[in-house]
Amino acid sequence: MSNDFEQLLVTAYRRTRASDQLEDNSRRLRKTRQLLLNHPPPPEPGAYVLVVQGEASPYWLSLHNGATVGRSDDAAIKVTGKWVSGVHCRFEADGTDWVVVDQDSTNGLQVNDHPRARHILSEGDAIQVGSCLLIFLQVRKNETTVD
Repeated sequence: MSNDFEQLLVTAYRRTRASDQLEDNSRRLRKTRQLLLNHPPPPEPGAYVLVVQGEASPYWLSLHNGATVGRSDDAAIKVTGKWVSGVHCRFEADGTDWVVVDQDSTNGLQVNDHPRARHILSEGDAIQVGSCLLIFLQVRKNETTVD
């Protein structure tokens, strides 16, 4: 993917901050899905994040319970930068929900441009860790195409 894709994602989230106040995030989700048409999610059911980082091409990562994000070599999503802790945050499965939890990081966790210690994830949530943007998506059975 080109750098244009990363810029489109960042711009979309800046434009839709106001929609975070909606009870359902359907408008923000529709915009996110429209952007993801050029980079469709995996077809298998599961929880994923689209990792958008630096000059690298965006890629999908399948989440597993306890997956961590940070500078540590053991992190499932390795993020470099001075604003990122060794283990910055982790993903936890909570029944059918997924939660992102700050791991006492020095600079905190941002979800949809708001500081969070713990956040139950909804499709299309944007998680910012340093210069890395993670977009959460959950593919359920019989839901394998992007509208």
